[in-house]
Formats: sequence, C-alpha cells, structure tokens
Amino acid sequence: MAKVRCKETGMNSFFGNFLYEQKVSPNHFLRKLDEVIDWDRFTAKLLSHYKGKGEIGQAPYNPITILKMLLISYLWNVSERMIEVLANDSLSIGFFLGIGADEKAPDHSTLTLFKNRLINNAGVVTYEELFDEIIRMAQEKGAKFGKLQVVDSVHLVADVNVGKDRQRQNDGKGLRDKDVTWGVKGDKIVVDKDLSKGIEVGTVAADKGYDDGENHYYLSQKGINSAIRLNNYRTEKKDENKKGWVKLKESSEYQEGLKERYKVERKFGEAKKWHGFDRCRYVGFVRHAIQSYLTFMALNLKRLAKLLTGVSFRGESRAYSMSS
Repeated sequence: MAKVRCKETGMNSFFGNFLYEQKVSPNHFLRKLDEVIDWDRFTAKLLSHYKGKGEIGQAPYNPITILKMLLISYLWNVSERMIEVLANDSLSIGFFLGIGADEKAPDHSTLTLFKNRLINNAGVVTYEELFDEIIRMAQEKGAKFGKLQVVDSVHLVADVNVGKDRQRQNDGKGLRDKDVTWGVKGDKIVVDKDLSKGIEVGTVAADKGYDDGENHYYLSQKGINSAIRLNNYRTEKKDENKKGWVKLKESSEYQEGLKERYKVERKFGEAKKWHGFDRCRYVGFVRHAIQSYLTFMALNLKRLAKLLTGVSFRGESRAYSMSS
C-alpha cells in the first residue's frame, strides 16, 4: 500500500510557527479550538473520497485544511470567496489552517471541488459522520448531555430571485431550484440517532406544530416523556378521550419541558443572526443539508471550545475577523 501524503505547508518555517507564536495570542479562540478538536481523526475518512486516496497522483491539500476553511466561513458568516481573502490576510486563520504565514491558502474553487467530491461519493452521509464525530469527541472530553431534547424547525429563504424565477418559467425554462417549496414545518419527531450515540433522552419538548398522535405514540413506545405543546382541542373537547391529554398536560415532565423549549428558538436565532442560517447558500435539498450540518457543527465547536477552555467566540464583530 502506498504511503498517504498531503501537500507540505510552511507551518514550521520562520514565517510559520515562529511568527504565529509571536503574533497569535495563546488565548485566541482559533488556537483553543485547534487544541480541543483532534482534527487528524477526520483525515483518513475524507481522503477515502479522493480519487487517488492521497496515495497516488499529485499530493492534495490536507482535507482538514479545506474542512477548517468551510467551518470558518460559517463561523464568520462569510462566503467561500471571502474566506479565501481572510485566510490570506489573517495570521490567526493561517495558524488554524496550518499553513505558513507567507503561504497562499487554498482558493474558493478548491472548497467547491471538496464539497462536490464528498457529494458525488457519499451524498450527505460524510457530513453527518463529521457532525457525529464532533459529538463523540465532546463526550470523550467529558461534555454532558441533558435528558431533555427540544425539537423545532425553521424556514430558510431559497437561493432564488423570485422575479427572475417567474420569468424563467414564463420563458418555458425550469426552476432555478427544483427542490424549493412553499410549505409548513414538518411534524415528525425522531430520536433514534441520539439514542444510538448513547445520549439518554428522557423528555422531548416541541411546539404545537408537532402535536400529532403518532409523535406522542412514538415517544411513549421509546419510554420518553412527551412535552409537545398540546393544541387546545385536545383538552377542551367534551368526551372521555380527553382524560389522557389532561393528565399529560398536568404532568411535571410536560410542564418542565415546555419551560425549556425556548432554548432551541434561541439557538436557531443565533444560527440565523450570526451564521447565515436565514438563507440557503446553495441550490437543492442535498446542498442545503450540507449547509445545515456545517452551520450546526460550527455552533457545536463554539460551545465545545467555551466549555473546555473558557474562551468565547467573538466572531460576531466583523472587525475582529478582519484584524485578528
């Protein structure tokens, strides 16, 4: 078997490690993030989707460098073109990527090639595995997960100009994004993935959009308490069938779960306000799923760095990202 190799960088040169040690604060968020995540655990998995597997042909950029660039673009809510610019201007980002201070970062087209390579080989499965691996690292490092799971969904604006799209249809052309729909939130709750990761789920809280008999039955079959906010007709009807719903509504698990439900809305608000989750970056369900995984990987990384090092992410300030 040929030796796996990636493109050499100038990280340990004078313009690499020495300069970074002088200029990048020991308490910089990206330095701390680099410490808490074992990025090398992703390398073999990502290289398996490369044509030469990193063993034959021209040595590729280390896929971790590309993954980090994508995650930073979501942390700072900038385009992939802009993250190329920032990576070449910022010493802290250069340090995080593992490139020399005098070395060019991969360009935005390399990021697109990377995303397409993973899509063509495994769809969204690889992104889900990356997301899950970060969860496993958090567990290994002692992060504790509560027994309450809060469920919600959010609408995003499609990457479509509605006026131009109507004109396309009038001209007999197809929609720019065939997966776009006008609709309402889904109403199905699934906790199997969390359970399979060893995360104990005691109660699931959600708003009225999830008040479906199948959801309540599904949770009861899993031995999980339901804190799905009940529609009024459940408890206001005048027949014997309401007794079970009244009992549920009066239970401490239901009431305590609903008190905590606001937290998921706060997290979605954070994703939308600071990390671009108010609009689709790409076209199609598959690429939107990639955006979702990368957005919430970025949120988890922020939280993990804070829990393990006490250093907060301050990327909400655009000036910080440009000057750090």
